[in-house]
Amino acid sequence: MVLETSWIRQVGDELRLNLQVQANASKTEFTQVFDQSLKLRVASPPVEGAANKMIIQFLAKVLDVKKSQLEIIQGMQSKVKVVAIRGECSKEEIIARLQAIL
Repeated sequence: MVLETSWIRQVGDELRLNLQVQANASKTEFTQVFDQSLKLRVASPPVEGAANKMIIQFLAKVLDVKKSQLEIIQGMQSKVKVVAIRGECSKEEIIARLQAIL
């Protein structure tokens, strides 16, 4: 399956990943491309930042980057989020890692 890439873009020296998040899911997983975002189900509730912490942990594992390379830069209290990915990752590497699990 080839992913459309409207959900990831290069801005300066970082990549920005658009997410549509559903909290309180049965497990944490990517499900589909949804309206120019990747849909991500998160097992944590959206209380006291628990879902946001789970998002960073999950992305770090899936993308094989350090948690310190990831930051939610938009949508801290919203279902629609933008995550900045900083460091030595190319857009192609990130897309390939996500294609492997979708």
